[in-house]
Amino acid sequence: FVEVSITGGDSPLTAGESKSICVRVSDMSPVTGATVLGGFAGQSPVAFLDNGVSPDATGSDGVYSKALTGPDVSGSIDVVVSVSAPGKTSTVVTQEFSIVGRPANDDFADRIAVSPGQSSVSGSNLNSSRETGESVYGYGAGSQTVWWSWTAPATEAVTITTLGSDFDTILAIYTG
Repeated sequence: FVEVSITGGDSPLTAGESKSICVRVSDMSPVTGATVLGGFAGQSPVAFLDNGVSPDATGSDGVYSKALTGPDVSGSIDVVVSVSAPGKTSTVVTQEFSIVGRPANDDFADRIAVSPGQSSVSGSNLNSSRETGESVYGYGAGSQTVWWSWTAPATEAVTITTLGSDFDTILAIYTG
């Protein structure tokens, strides 16, 4: 019996993000000492370990783990795992996982320009990330950011709001 799962539940992989993939190997009881090789379809297989060293939670429990980085695509991808152990029948298991993409404006360099005459824009920070070195503002600042840019056409009062969000937001405005 071989089961492939993502640590932390059935949440999809996020494009470009590292996730722990676990492979449970058992034959009525946990199988230790197996050789478990796998990875995303089309990539060179890597060794999954059952040694208690992160991302593996507990050594010698028949659960082999490896942190894999999801490809930078949306859709789905197969994780292909081959398992062999002394005295056991070797097997290959394929498990499909969903991959969700990041917002187009996840990184500062990819910020979306708002036209001067545009009265509103909307977007989502679902599956977004925080860039290395990105400033943290506000109490309990979140870990998911998206970016827009806007140049005022004239000196005048402007209102920028996150009204309509279904969670507590933090809005930071930069100049220059």
